Amino acid sequence: MPAMLNHLYPSMPWEKIDNVVFDVGNVLIVFDPPRMIEHLFPGDTAIAGRLMQDVFRSPYWIMLDRGSITVEEAARLMAKGDMDFYPAVYCMLTGWSELTRPIKEGVAAMEAARQHGKNVYLLSNYHMPWFRRAMERFSFLCEPQVDGMVISSPLHIMKPDRAIFRHMEEKYHLAPERTVFIDDAAGNVEGALNAGWQSIWYAGPGTLSSFMGFSVPQ
Repeated sequence: MPAMLNHLYPSMPWEKIDNVVFDVGNVLIVFDPPRMIEHLFPGDTAIAGRLMQDVFRSPYWIMLDRGSITVEEAARLMAKGDMDFYPAVYCMLTGWSELTRPIKEGVAAMEAARQHGKNVYLLSNYHMPWFRRAMERFSFLCEPQVDGMVISSPLHIMKPDRAIFRHMEEKYHLAPERTVFIDDAAGNVEGALNAGWQSIWYAGPGTLSSFMGFSVPQ
């Protein structure tokens, strides 16, 4: 198994990279279910536990990212026939995307890559209607800030499946060995490495700024 790029070099070897590919959730925008639940249902600990388990940890959430189910279908299945619970589920599914916010370090990493003359792409597991809303809210997810993107749900393929990495290579003519992928999920980083890409695990604040050599805006 090849090592992550930031384990091979003390700082970003920009001369060895043409393309920088970013995950979105928890790399460029915050995805924080407990905070979102508390915002929508303040102080309701009973419903918070149910929403974490039956919405955010549900297989139906994965199916949304895979594009094999609609929000309406997911809400019905997540509620499991409990019509008293259904409104909370539907509120969560339709409201969480309004509660995300940018991650300054991730956005600054995109800018650093562009300043070094690299192509910037997005590769994310995301339900497409939610991603369109994210694009409306955050211009850094759109052209010209990014040169292209691959989102899981229209393809019905998700990271870490090698097929989604191959699809992106073919779509944008990327050389795997000169492409670095940044993700907060260790399994997706492993998937990129298995596909022959370079990769960096975004393990927390400071990971990118220290390796790529930029300061995080205040």
